[in-house]
Amino acid sequence: MPTSRSIVLFTVLATAGAVPTQDWRLRDLAIPLASTFDRARGRLVVVGFRGETSELVGNELRQRTVPLRTPWSPVLCYDPQREVVWSVDIDSGGSAFTVTTARYDGVEWTDVQPPVRPSPRVSFGAAFDTTRGELVLFGGTNSFGSPLGDTWTFDGTTWTPRTPAIAPPARHGMALADDFARARIVLFGGDDGSALDDTWEWDGSTWAARPTGTRPSPRSGHALAFDPVRSRTVLFGGTSTWNVFPPDDTWEWDGQSWSQIVPPAAPPGGRARATAPFDPNRS
Repeated sequence: MPTSRSIVLFTVLATAGAVPTQDWRLRDLAIPLASTFDRARGRLVVVGFRGETSELVGNELRQRTVPLRTPWSPVLCYDPQREVVWSVDIDSGGSAFTVTTARYDGVEWTDVQPPVRPSPRVSFGAAFDTTRGELVLFGGTNSFGSPLGDTWTFDGTTWTPRTPAIAPPARHGMALADDFARARIVLFGGDDGSALDDTWEWDGSTWAARPTGTRPSPRSGHALAFDPVRSRTVLFGGTSTWNVFPPDDTWEWDGQSWSQIVPPAAPPGGRARATAPFDPNRS
């Protein structure tokens, strides 16, 4: 049983090898799709494959509530200003994919239906910008399978399309994390037909490409989380167009450069589309 990890890693899809025995399981054994840490209530929130919402209480995942709909490819983000968890997803129940926004207050989910919203997409990246009190969404893949390169922000009521002078090229499968120590949203990698290995940062107005020295190999579907104790953005795993087996490497971004970290104990096995929220209860 893990006892001292600073980043809690949940597997969503392991693309190679047998599924290992898990210490923490959802009650109905559903595959988790998304997770985030609810700092107001001190619990990890997990949305599972069949849509159930569970919370990690101590060492037990307890099912809490049912969702508004079966999830497709949700991204969960904790909002410390409103003390809620936001879910951004796709509703595939109608005649066309529609971007949905919902909030979880620790008891139930409530649908939010802003009049303007991002165009239909999957495999987008999103993170909550603590400094500016808004969700930031980037990219994804549209219904025709083409990568997108647009930026949107959500203030709790309204989605707003942003038109920065500089932005990352269109892509899907990238990961975003909120480096609130430096007031930046960090973006790494993704896929535009081939895996990418670039780093970008959002300052609330525009994107800036960061140095291209030593860095993780090209990948998408990786986990990314900000560790405020050490002021590092931590990256794990993912997959690439040239690597059949997902890597099990760990990297850290300090705002200036990437460094590969070799843990003293064996890391989790290589995997893609996992999520990795920071657990402040255990630092």
